[in-house]
Amino acid sequence: TVWCGSAVAVLFGLSLWIVRPKLFGRYRWTMALLLAGYLLNWLPFMFIDRPMFLYHYLFGLVFAILITAVLFQVLYDRQRKHWRANMALDVYIAAIFFALACFIYFAPLTYSYPLSQLELDKHMILLWK
Repeated sequence: TVWCGSAVAVLFGLSLWIVRPKLFGRYRWTMALLLAGYLLNWLPFMFIDRPMFLYHYLFGLVFAILITAVLFQVLYDRQRKHWRANMALDVYIAAIFFALACFIYFAPLTYSYPLSQLELDKHMILLWK
């Protein structure tokens, strides 16, 4: 969930930065720096023909997680202005519980717990059969 969620956040943040950079308010230059760091991480690997490995992306993942955090802060600030403060906090709590539920659901795959074939098939939600 961290990999996929942060990838979506990077695409969303980059598109927002291109279309409406003033939307980020006081985090405008922070987001610009994080997006530049993320894109600069890809620069050395753009024209490589050989297979890439997971460790090539780890620095980019750090930037992507930070971009996700800034997007959540901007969202929270905007919600607090338009909604009552408790409702914005409720949205954050729901997002935390969703992340926790995803972690618990995918923990058997992450930590290589023994699973039956039926349990493994249930956890492979991103594969189409």
